[in-house]
Amino acid sequence: MTATEAHSWHGARPDAQAPIGVMGDHVHKKGWIMPSYRYMRMDMDGNRSGNDDVSTADVLNRFMVAPTNMTMEMHMFGIMYGLTDDVNLMLMVPYLEKSMGHVTRTGVRFTTESEGLADVTLTGLVQLFDDGPHRLHLNAGLSFPTGSIDKRDATPADPDAQLPYPMQTGSGTYD
Repeated sequence: MTATEAHSWHGARPDAQAPIGVMGDHVHKKGWIMPSYRYMRMDMDGNRSGNDDVSTADVLNRFMVAPTNMTMEMHMFGIMYGLTDDVNLMLMVPYLEKSMGHVTRTGVRFTTESEGLADVTLTGLVQLFDDGPHRLHLNAGLSFPTGSIDKRDATPADPDAQLPYPMQTGSGTYD
């Protein structure tokens, strides 16, 4: 192998594909299948209004209950299939687990939880241009409202309260 060949770029190199968190960076050949699993955890604490921190007391001056923290864990199962050498289909199926801490005006602290299937996404990835390290892809898809918008949990005011939008596992819309 010549020095030029050793340093030339090609799609079979281990560094030719982006890390798993980068979506739509490559297409597979016709008939190829790539399963995937991604895990994400997000922790949030406190409240904000625009760019400003807002104290829990300020929130409770306007509302009966204030959120104090929230944790969201997502398990994303995916499969990518080469429909042709230039067109791939991707199916993403997320499962969410959410927990939110609250405090009431009277100082009562409680936690609500929800979990379940979130909105499923079907995406097409089309390779428009591929010349060595230079690639151009079109990525378009549709999100289906498969997640719940009716999650419920116990609160101090209601043993079976409808949870607010941030605690739902679905959007309720096609996107």
